[in-house]
Amino acid sequence: MPHASLMDRRLSSQRTTFKKMDACVWCFGCFCGSEAQPLPVGLGSAAAALTGEAAQAAAAVAAAVAAQTPAKQQPPPDIKSAAAAPRPPVLTAEPVDPVAAGTTLALVKSAGFQAGNFAEFYLDGKKIMISGPASNRGVNVVIIDPQTKRVVSGKCYDTWANPTDGNRLLASEINQLPDGHVVMVALKDSGMENLDPGTLAALRSLGATMLTEKLRERDSYALVGVKGGAALAEGRPQRLSDSVEIEGTLPCAVSAPNFPFSMAALPGGHEPKKLPGGQDVKAVLAQGEKMGFSVDGMKAGSQPKGGAGGFQQQPTPVQQQQQQRAPGGFQPGLAGSVRPQGSPAGITG
Repeated sequence: MPHASLMDRRLSSQRTTFKKMDACVWCFGCFCGSEAQPLPVGLGSAAAALTGEAAQAAAAVAAAVAAQTPAKQQPPPDIKSAAAAPRPPVLTAEPVDPVAAGTTLALVKSAGFQAGNFAEFYLDGKKIMISGPASNRGVNVVIIDPQTKRVVSGKCYDTWANPTDGNRLLASEINQLPDGHVVMVALKDSGMENLDPGTLAALRSLGATMLTEKLRERDSYALVGVKGGAALAEGRPQRLSDSVEIEGTLPCAVSAPNFPFSMAALPGGHEPKKLPGGQDVKAVLAQGEKMGFSVDGMKAGSQPKGGAGGFQQQPTPVQQQQQQRAPGGFQPGLAGSVRPQGSPAGITG
């Protein structure tokens, strides 16, 4: 059996050689964790020639080494790169400048006769000027087109002196407007006590809620309305002696024009048809003529004395003394006075 013994000694010598190499032949890395070294060419040829029990033992050792070798750690993330990455935009609820947002602040002022007697409109502090008959008495109206962003018109309707024409024209003006138009209203002096149901309904189409019935005579009223929508602002005082002032933000950028709007006289004129209290002017004048009074309040056929309109100015005490006639009809102290004819002295002046 000498041949078998010789083969056993050779295999045993080869196992001992591989054990001393710490399995670097198979895993290219030792158990101490050092970097793997390239396998020599000659040794690689010897390893490739191994078969049988030696090859299986070497494979088992390589698997055990791979299981005990710690996994290579990944490098930490780059903090600078993560911080420099773009962030998505964040929506905030911060207040926006009204001018930048394309809006306009509207201011409307109204005062009846006893509260100051005015009607004024402002856009971002600039006044809208209106020139109309009877000093703009009655319902003043300014119309703004939000599509063209301009003031379309500025008018006044004297519904105090001429309710017939004033109501008809005002209601027609509002009813023919497209939805979305902004309408500002301010009353001056008086006139909304004469509005008829059709005109009141037209104003309510602008979002007005305080016009369920006629207002008081010489009342104050202001409105910033939207045709077919809700009013932006509305105001009316409790007392006739108080004026009203309201503000509303318009949904468009518009400025007041540099020229005044001119309003023509109403077709039926601006003389009142009825006096305060509902009395008809013509009926009162006719009754006065039957009693012998003319238009100026004097008796028919008499000459007015004193100032204009038949108003007789009362003389002062000095004038009364100077007007006393002296004996003979002479009026002393009056320039240009003459003695009447037939006086005792016979002087005829």
